[in-house]
Amino acid sequence: MNQYSVAQAFNGQDALLELNRHKPDLILLDVMMPKMSGYEVCQKILELYPANELPIIFSTAKNQVSDLGEGLGCGGIGVNTGELMLGTLGEEDRM
Repeated sequence: MNQYSVAQAFNGQDALLELNRHKPDLILLDVMMPKMSGYEVCQKILELYPANELPIIFSTAKNQVSDLGEGLGCGGIGVNTGELMLGTLGEEDRM
């Protein structure tokens, strides 16, 4: 069983600062954050790392097709519109 290290940030600017300290294997990014939207944070991250090197999954309460498309269009590999369920993670991603 793998052990995971989790870092959290409460706004987009803090998320980018944390990324400078530690490069994660995956980013779960809220769309609606203070100071910078998740989309803006994603664009900044993609300036440093290609999407295939640092995957980003958006989490949002928004569920309009345009909202989902925006998350994928800005470089995210997925959009979660509900509670993240353990069953949605691949076996290799489970704790």
